[in-house]
Parts: sequence; structure tokens; C-alpha cells
Amino acid sequence: MDYCRPYASRVAEATIRMTWLRAYTSCLNSEGDPAVPTGWAEVLRLIDPPADPPVSDPPPPVVKNPPAVRRANTNVNTGGPPQALCTSHGMKTVYSGAHRWRCRK
Repeated sequence: MDYCRPYASRVAEATIRMTWLRAYTSCLNSEGDPAVPTGWAEVLRLIDPPADPPVSDPPPPVVKNPPAVRRANTNVNTGGPPQALCTSHGMKTVYSGAHRWRCRK
């Protein structure tokens, strides 16, 4: 038990030093003259303050103009005559407007 007295003495010195530093820092960070804690709960809150709540991720950005939805074109061989380029390769002509067309299998 010879080692307990020096251990307790060192722990008490470290505790006092750390408590003094924490109190001095909280006094420097306060707006005015800080109130002296009166109870153990207040002293412990000064020594070991509660952790800040975790920072949540920012909400996703709002898309003002969502991308246009492409619709499947079902106008096969309608809107105009079959194009020779398509028929020569064994494909059908697909119209997506009055003058827009493409070849599809």
C-alpha cells in the first residue's frame, strides 16, 4: 500500500490543475463576470461539459426545374411515309414530330 499515497497525491494535483485550467478558460470565454458554481453538479458540468449534439447533414438542394421525362415513342410509320434509308436496311421509320424521324428495328 506504499504506492497509494503518491498515486492519490499525483491524481489530486492533476485534477486540481485541470480543474483550474477549465475554470480559467470558461471565465475567459464568458461575456461578463461568471457565476461561481455552488453545487457538485455545477462543478462537474464546468469540468466535463455535456457534448454538443451531432451536426446533421444539410438538407438536399431543391431542384427548381426537374429534368424532363422522356416518353417512349410509339409512332411507328405514322406521320409520314417510310424513309428509303430505313427500308434499305430492313428497319422501320419512327416519327417523333412532323419532320423528325429515325430508323428502328
